[in-house]
Amino acid sequence: MTEKIGLKKIRESGLIGAGGAGFPTYIKLTSKVQTLIINGAECEPLLETDKTILDIGIEDLIAGVKKAMELTGASEGLIGIKQKYKDLIKKVATGLPKEIKISPLKNMYPIGDEHILVREVTGKIIPEGGLPLDVGIVVQNVETMYRLGRLLNKGEPVVSRFVTVSGDVAFPFVAEVPVGTPVSLLLDIAEPRIPLELAKIMDGGPMMGKFISKDSYVKKTTSGILVFSDREKVIRQRSRDLNAIIRISRSACIQCRRCTDFCPRYLNGHRIEPHKWMRNLAFGELIPSEMSYLCSECGVCELIACPMDISPRLVAEYFKKDMTEKGTKNENYHEVPQEICGFHELREISTDRLMEHLDISKFNVHPAFEKLDINPRRVRIFVDQHIGSPSKISVLKGDKVKKNDNIAISEISGMGVNYHASIEGTVSAVGDNYIEITR
Repeated sequence: MTEKIGLKKIRESGLIGAGGAGFPTYIKLTSKVQTLIINGAECEPLLETDKTILDIGIEDLIAGVKKAMELTGASEGLIGIKQKYKDLIKKVATGLPKEIKISPLKNMYPIGDEHILVREVTGKIIPEGGLPLDVGIVVQNVETMYRLGRLLNKGEPVVSRFVTVSGDVAFPFVAEVPVGTPVSLLLDIAEPRIPLELAKIMDGGPMMGKFISKDSYVKKTTSGILVFSDREKVIRQRSRDLNAIIRISRSACIQCRRCTDFCPRYLNGHRIEPHKWMRNLAFGELIPSEMSYLCSECGVCELIACPMDISPRLVAEYFKKDMTEKGTKNENYHEVPQEICGFHELREISTDRLMEHLDISKFNVHPAFEKLDINPRRVRIFVDQHIGSPSKISVLKGDKVKKNDNIAISEISGMGVNYHASIEGTVSAVGDNYIEITR
């Protein structure tokens, strides 16, 4: 079946980057590069999804990697796995063909950031505001390559995803669930130890995850559902609004430079200096700075570096949104760094230290993969989960659909992908950007 699968089939399968950005995979695979890096770093604390796939789905993952290498012309495939997972590395290495190798990674945050990952694996430095493609590399997430392998081996479109459910719950687990599964169903299984009205729920990891409600749904980009009390340190810090940050900054910012000196992109040689836009904020008007375009929003500045509990990351988010709305482009920050900061290793942040600092080590229980029979009665599938124009809904309320049926179709010009029914049933609702299916 492998030879029948080309870029058109990959686009129609609905495959997008599973690491969180949602970039359509078929577009990346049109590039011609020397190296394909498979990102299995999963640097966000508490998430175990990529590790699970490497453990139980290596055959499909290898098939996906080989196909991606064929399409991009890459001569080598490098799988980044944290070196602390010695048994997993040994298991994965046993079945690898000679053109695919493992690159052991440090247990540091944010090792999964493309710029940091490329540097650690190859020694190459991506230009400011650039992409791995600029240095002859394509980076793909572990689950993305696994899903490509499932398409090749089983003809499966993307209708499910692996999710870590953890945090302040009695039964943390990793499971494969249908796309569109209600988050509330997963919470019922996990049994939060706190009343949901006092809980904060995150889609993703504690550093970069987005706050969602219990009435949300699993998307193709959902790697984890984390539950915390609103009293947890990480939640208190992540929950502040911009006005509070402005007020605190003007009275408390001591211009210590720690937000700059610990910034992973600054340490990578980029001309991003968060303390300068915080100086702007503290002593002048809120004037957006173009250097904020270089911010990866990793959260190191606000959750680790700043001794005054100020959030340069939140200010960068505001600046980027404001400049994007006004059409201001990143004109000045595109240089290729000549070298990284010589002291970057002294300022690397271990994931263990990060969890201790955020007081979430108590939730680091390494949940096992559970073969749970998760069959939601109802799913809601959003057709704009990818970067690009939303796909066009192709079903009507009342239509009968089978699992894997096309329910939304993309146009190539819109950089989109197709969407498919993740369960069999009846289309019970159609919104502007979603389709609801009930068994």
